[in-house]
Amino acid sequence: MLRITIEETGELTRLRLDGKLKNNWVRELVHCWASSSNTGPEKHLAVELSNVDFIDEKGRALLSCMFS
Repeated sequence: MLRITIEETGELTRLRLDGKLKNNWVRELVHCWASSSNTGPEKHLAVELSNVDFIDEKGRALLSCMFS
């Protein structure tokens, strides 16, 4: 299970993840990322992973894509 909390403050959108980033939860994070990245070029994105205890290959690939 993965909980995704979206916090928007000023120019920053933070996606706070809690749990396991794997399987269908990777798709859910893609959905959240896509909806939050439509906020404009002046916005910045942060992903907080401090409470994530497992990331599978698809999750790693997504995180790499998000920040490359």
